[in-house]
Amino acid sequence: GYNEAAALAAERATVTALMGAHLGLASVQLSQGNHDGARANLAHVDEVGAGVGLSPTHPQRVTRLWLAGRLALATGDATGAQAAFQAAIDAAPQQASAMMARLGLAEAALSRGESTTAIDLARAARTQAAHLQGGKPRSFRTAIAEVVCARALAAAGQIEAARREATDALEHLAATVDPSHPDIATATRLAGGTQKPPAAN
Repeated sequence: GYNEAAALAAERATVTALMGAHLGLASVQLSQGNHDGARANLAHVDEVGAGVGLSPTHPQRVTRLWLAGRLALATGDATGAQAAFQAAIDAAPQQASAMMARLGLAEAALSRGESTTAIDLARAARTQAAHLQGGKPRSFRTAIAEVVCARALAAAGQIEAARREATDALEHLAATVDPSHPDIATATRLAGGTQKPPAAN
């Protein structure tokens, strides 16, 4: 009846909020290199979500796959990373986490020295990021896709193309992140080393 449906909806809302909190912590811990902490929070996501019956395409589940891929890549499990990233893309190819998973696959390809594959994946992610950007003039997702693309182009010896990509990434980064963000340093280096990111609006 109505009461049962309302109770289930409330339970799911609580569960997804808790899952989101643990996913956020895992993401921060991965950025800090705290792999054990990230692993523990991903386990908490599984515990909290068990038995609720969220769809495989639910954003929290797709994000969990993407983060699992990041953790696997960071800890040297290339096969596990590939599987997790691909699972995220297969589950919900249009979601933002799937776009991030494409970048994860590009990172994995770069780690194997497959620069051409990395370029193709990063460009696909950049195209999706631009779509997700909507009418906004600048986007962090577009910026990080361009940084990965610039790295891949540089690895392939396409230095001028890498510089153009990195220069455009700096425009997006300056408008969307703190000046201390590591991607600014990476993009600055790839843009030629003397490129200054424009002041944020």
